Amino acid sequence: MNDNTAMKSFDDIRVTRPALAKSYLELLVAQPGRPIALFAPRRVGKTFFLDHDLSPQARKLGFVPVYADLWLHKNAPLDAINHALEEAFDELSVPTSILGKIAKTKVNKLGALGATLDLGESPRRRELPQQPALRLDTLVVRVATQAKSRLLLMLDEIQALGEGAQGAGAIATLRAVLHKRVHFVCAVFTGSSQDALAAMTVAAGGPMYQFLQLLDFPFLGREYLSALAQRFAQVHRGKELDLDALASVFHHIGYKPGLMRDLIKAMSAEGITDVDQGL
Repeated sequence: MNDNTAMKSFDDIRVTRPALAKSYLELLVAQPGRPIALFAPRRVGKTFFLDHDLSPQARKLGFVPVYADLWLHKNAPLDAINHALEEAFDELSVPTSILGKIAKTKVNKLGALGATLDLGESPRRRELPQQPALRLDTLVVRVATQAKSRLLLMLDEIQALGEGAQGAGAIATLRAVLHKRVHFVCAVFTGSSQDALAAMTVAAGGPMYQFLQLLDFPFLGREYLSALAQRFAQVHRGKELDLDALASVFHHIGYKPGLMRDLIKAMSAEGITDVDQGL
C-alpha cells in the first residue's frame, strides 16, 4: 500500500504492507506456540514493518503488540524484553484521563453522617521477581491479564539473545516462557545475522531447535521506487527517472530504502536524472 497523500517531502514517502503482516499473524494463529523469525540484512525495513504494519494489524486482531530492541541492552537482552513489558503494563494500568485517575485512586476512609470507617489496604500482587528469567514469565502473564488479550511480542535483532556470556540460558528462558505461556503470548523475531539465526534454529539439542519458523523477510519492490520517482517528477516538472535504472541501483545497494531515498534526494538537489551519475 502506497501512502503518499499530502506528501511534503521525500521523507514522507512510505509503503506499507498490511497483507504481508496479516499473513504472518494468520501463521502464528494457525500454529500456536511456534514463533516466526524473519531474516533480512540490516536497514531493509524490518523495524519499520514491525511498527507500521505488524503492530496495527495485530491490534485489529485483538493482540497487544509489545516491541523490544535487544540491542538496547546487548549484554542483558532479557532486561531489554522485561523493560518493554513493564512499559506496556504501565500504559495499560495507569489511566491517562482525569476521571480515570480519580476512579483508580485508592480510598482508605468512607464517611457517612459524621462517622468514618477506616478500610484496610486493598490486596496487592506480590512484587515482581528480581531474577530476569522469572520476571519475564511473570510480566507476560500480568500484561496479558491486564489487557484481557494475548500479547504479540516483537523482538528485534533476536541473535543478540545468544551473544552474551549467558546466551544459552537466555535463549532457554525465552523458549520456556513462550512454550509455557502459549495462551498468553505469540512472538515474532527479526534478525540480521543469518548464521546466528540458523545456529539458534537448526542446532540439534538446542533450546530453539524445531521451535522457530524461520522465514526470509521480503524486500520492498518497484512500488517504493515508483513512489520516489513520482515525487521526483512532481518536484522537477518535465523530468522523469527510469524505473529499470532505479531497480538496478536498488539491487546494487542491497535494497535499503533509506539509502535509496537519500540517493533520490541528492539527485533532486542537483536536478539530475542519470541514476548512475547520482550513485
